Amino acid sequence: MKSASSQHGFTLIELMVALLVLAVLGVVLASGMNQVTRWYHQLSDEMSASSQLLKAQALLMSDLLQLAPRSISDVQGTPLPACLSYADGGFECTRFDNREGGSGLMRIGYVVDKEGLWRLRWPSLDRAGIAEPLRQQVLTEVTAMTVEWLDATGQTFTQWPPAGANALTQLPSSINVVLLSAQQEVVRMVFPVSERQP
Repeated sequence: MKSASSQHGFTLIELMVALLVLAVLGVVLASGMNQVTRWYHQLSDEMSASSQLLKAQALLMSDLLQLAPRSISDVQGTPLPACLSYADGGFECTRFDNREGGSGLMRIGYVVDKEGLWRLRWPSLDRAGIAEPLRQQVLTEVTAMTVEWLDATGQTFTQWPPAGANALTQLPSSINVVLLSAQQEVVRMVFPVSERQP
């Protein structure tokens, strides 16, 4: 027969200390997991924003490298320049249309509103009764856009086209686009313009 003194077990105090240690470890682990989850979501958001910005830069580059020195007619038949800046920082230009089945030229533009940066594309080159463009959202979280236009001499303009005899067909040599995000971050992009004839 075993004596009472040879039996081993845990006392109530030992069990309570073990439970307290496990509870503290649980709190520490939960806090660590919450921090890791926050970091993951923050990194995911930053990667998504970076990806969106890279796609926007690629789209702008594609459009601005394909500019064509061709003026268009608005709804009333008034000629509009090949590139035209808006007072609020937006702009529109004629570009070559390289899509399969494209007509050779298209009219595109970029504007910023409360929902972000938008790309505009008119269904036909000359507007003849078609005033509203198709809209494609390019970036969210953009609150403002400014554009600087450089001519062949390196002179900078805030409005385009500059006054001159060939103002309707004159293209800039490069375009500087500055975007301001909702977090007050500034993104600067410089796009050269190639010299091609329609």
